[in-house]
Amino acid sequence: MIKIDANDLLKLADGLGAYKSIMPKSVASSALRKSVRPMYNSAQRLAPKGRVVSREGWGKNKGPDYARGGMTRRDVRIKMVPPVADESARAVVGVSKKKGKVGWRTHFITEGFTDRGGRFHRGKSFLDDAFEFTIGIVRDNFNREVLLSFQKWARRNLIKGRY
Repeated sequence: MIKIDANDLLKLADGLGAYKSIMPKSVASSALRKSVRPMYNSAQRLAPKGRVVSREGWGKNKGPDYARGGMTRRDVRIKMVPPVADESARAVVGVSKKKGKVGWRTHFITEGFTDRGGRFHRGKSFLDDAFEFTIGIVRDNFNREVLLSFQKWARRNLIKGRY
């Protein structure tokens, strides 16, 4: 006769449910930040290198911010933003729009533009490509990171030898 004590399983199920509701946002955010790193690397790799058009800028647009060709790769970043509704964490991988960064011109790269001579330059959606290539990896990494943090929580809060 085999006897199974289901109380341990119920405690573990309760622990999982309780952990989901009491998991600090910082744990989910740090897990997501770690897991989204492959997407960041892919976006950085796929970003166009570009070139400096003019050392001093052009027209009324003078200064180093307008002469930074090829800086899109350097300005790619991971930004953690507040989660919405039932999300546990949210991250954005993109090009920074802070002062001195080149994010203000990313839409020219991704959507294309017509130059002054009337020639259309096709867009290169490097951010969409990076997302498509790595979203599966990011999901797996996030699940693994959250599981590791749960195991750490379980070791501290559940009865020793029961998990």
